[in-house]
Amino acid sequence: MGNEFSIQKNKMRIALSVLLTAILLVCLLCLAWFYNNRNIYTFAHVESPSTLAIKGYNQTTVEQISLSTVDLTNDSHTASFVFCITGSNIEKYDLELAYTTNVPFTYTIRPTTQVTVRPGSGDFLTYTSDDGTSYYYGTGQGALSQGKYVNKNSEGIAETSGENDRHTAAYDAYDRNYVQKNAEPVYYLFEKNAVRDLNQSNFVDYYILELTWDTDIATSHQKETDLVYLLAANSTP
Repeated sequence: MGNEFSIQKNKMRIALSVLLTAILLVCLLCLAWFYNNRNIYTFAHVESPSTLAIKGYNQTTVEQISLSTVDLTNDSHTASFVFCITGSNIEKYDLELAYTTNVPFTYTIRPTTQVTVRPGSGDFLTYTSDDGTSYYYGTGQGALSQGKYVNKNSEGIAETSGENDRHTAAYDAYDRNYVQKNAEPVYYLFEKNAVRDLNQSNFVDYYILELTWDTDIATSHQKETDLVYLLAANSTP
């Protein structure tokens, strides 16, 4: 009887020891998990979400810039449109201009700034909002020049062969013979156009899209139509 009680007691001790060991093991695993996640939290910097958008003057929402207002007969042979790139938590971005080539315009993009006080000198563009506020944009800054054409050939139209050919990417297997040559856009890319301060959470960069043309275009291309695209992409590493 005494031996049975002693054996039973030893079994209880062993069971209790195993249970305590299991509990200790679970506690150690939980402690390791919390410690590991604390380290992850300590060393992994959580980035704020980034935003990037193309807008019109004074950051107005704009889906398209209408070229229908371009008067080919004006004496300056120039038409200009203001747009801006606005975003947050971005160090760098790429800006790309794409356009079809029915009308032989020359396209230029100039940085500018927005002010609400009419400049005392120099050339500038004026935009007036619905509430009567006027915004002014100087046109005297130099054109962006650190870019390159991606697919323009020596004739001034989209390349159709070689390493600069973008037809396949745009039209897949659609035969070139069925796409009018001036309808394929050429692309001009301004890489990493703006370098941002890491501490600057929001920014607005204003630009002027400028179109210029030769005198004879007014009579030779009156019924032609072109599409112009502006694209911006986050290029932060």
